[in-house]
Amino acid sequence: MKNSDKGGVILLQLGKIVYVCDYFEAVLKGRAREFIGGPFEPFAQELALTLDRTQTEDPVKRNMTWVTCHDAQGMCVKRFVPNSDLSELQLTDPGIARAREIILASVTHELRTPLSGLIGASDLLLETPLANDQRNYVDLIRKASEHALGIIDDILDLARIEAGEIGFLKEPVDIRGLIESTVEILGFKASDKRLTLDYVVESSVPKLIEADKKRLKQILFNVAGNAIKFTDKGGVLIHVTHDAGVLKFSVIDTGPGISLSDQARLFMPFERGAAEHSAIPGSGLGLAIVQRLVTGAGGAINVRSSPGQGAEFRISLPAAALEPMPQDTGLSRMACVILPANHLQGYALQKMIEQMNGRARIINFKSLDTALSQEGASVIASEIYMDSIKDAFIDQLSRFMIVTHGKSNIKSEASGGAFRWLTSPLRPASLSRVLRAAPAGEPAPPAPTEPAKGEGLGGLRVLVAEDDPVNARIIGLILRRHGAEVLLVENGKAALDIIGNPLLAVDCAIFDMKMPVMGGVEAARRVRASAGPAVKVPIIGLTAHQAESERQMCLAAGMDAFITKPVIADLLVHSIRRLVAGR
Repeated sequence: MKNSDKGGVILLQLGKIVYVCDYFEAVLKGRAREFIGGPFEPFAQELALTLDRTQTEDPVKRNMTWVTCHDAQGMCVKRFVPNSDLSELQLTDPGIARAREIILASVTHELRTPLSGLIGASDLLLETPLANDQRNYVDLIRKASEHALGIIDDILDLARIEAGEIGFLKEPVDIRGLIESTVEILGFKASDKRLTLDYVVESSVPKLIEADKKRLKQILFNVAGNAIKFTDKGGVLIHVTHDAGVLKFSVIDTGPGISLSDQARLFMPFERGAAEHSAIPGSGLGLAIVQRLVTGAGGAINVRSSPGQGAEFRISLPAAALEPMPQDTGLSRMACVILPANHLQGYALQKMIEQMNGRARIINFKSLDTALSQEGASVIASEIYMDSIKDAFIDQLSRFMIVTHGKSNIKSEASGGAFRWLTSPLRPASLSRVLRAAPAGEPAPPAPTEPAKGEGLGGLRVLVAEDDPVNARIIGLILRRHGAEVLLVENGKAALDIIGNPLLAVDCAIFDMKMPVMGGVEAARRVRASAGPAVKVPIIGLTAHQAESERQMCLAAGMDAFITKPVIADLLVHSIRRLVAGR
């Protein structure tokens, strides 16, 4: 907040001062911020004494009043203003929102750091030999930590939106690729609950649209993730269309439905509707963030639902078409019948096949015998029918493709030659490939193997500057397990001493952005401004923040990559290998 000759602002939370503006710093000669964390009264007394001691001749400063209010987020706002300004005082100063965002950013950083350490330690512990009950306990710790981390990120996101700090880019977006990558992640959550997760992108949707890729994915992930969270039986469908420069997508579920009274407050922060009385975890911020992102981008969101009938969230966003989608004719009128787990899965499969110039119809199990008598028809069936199919059609199993949820033993049977198989969520390309594949019973592709521990960074010396001892130890363990030699320091100044020493020959450096003595940003600037071999050492920025501004700050300082806590081992190792290989 800027200095002012006409007073200042302080913010209090739970009775404690959490922010003091520059005006008071000037009046109290740099001592104002010493009162942060304490109650209001000692601060007010010291201010009054200081003004008396200065014996100011300024009549404005001799006639000032404290005015108190509470902002929309419940924070106490105290303004010290001239009496003459009371009649035109506006308590919704935009500086207050900015101050609140600064406070939240600082608090969330301090919360994310220990939680990141807890998640990292849990991951390392899960890689050790554990009894089943011990593994379950560690898994509970990790899930609880991830949930807390998600709430913190939601709060910070909401604060940025309220402060008007989130902008919207216009960039080319492959909408099909974006949806595929999103449902791939959400597919694990759906599989855990034995739900189907499907999507349909209509042929009218261009290959490329103009939108903000990050925000579009955030919106879709939140809404579809919510649908999975609150649906216990059936499935979730994402349906996408495009018309007259507007992208529209619906997220439909077979969940419990939402009453009209709950719909009225569904997009309010910290409101969870009927979920308030259930054991389902959540902060009540996800849809509030989505609604603000959608309206901020010039779009609209609404919900259609009634108790017991599931829910449909409809979102429309401006998105100009950049490149049309070419027609796919790969199935060449191939005939298929579909035996789905539910109507959402049946609709998705039928639309996918028809968009690729195939012919498809949905049937029930009683009609299967008649359908098989049709020459050339292949059957796509949900895994829930597999036992019945084996009992009734043992001599025709090669005509069946079984759609699994990804967590069953059906694939092992398929690899033995009984069935062809498909894993949900289905991609059109995968569906087309299996339908057009050579003989049924073709072996399943081998599962990807994880690199052995100790491989990947062998022979590399990595410098890690991190002041938090838990996170420093976790990063060190990850790097050593992949074969690296690790040098640990607690601040940027110590890092400069090591990276500038040619005898130590550092191959890569990891700098935490917020450290005592010297932070990672300043340390990176000095490395890049130096002479000698250190100037070319790859530097990775490490932070508990997820803001785009943090990434830009890292890159502007000369860093080569940016990683957020909690550190994901594979991502860290991949980043180091990529940067070292590119030197």
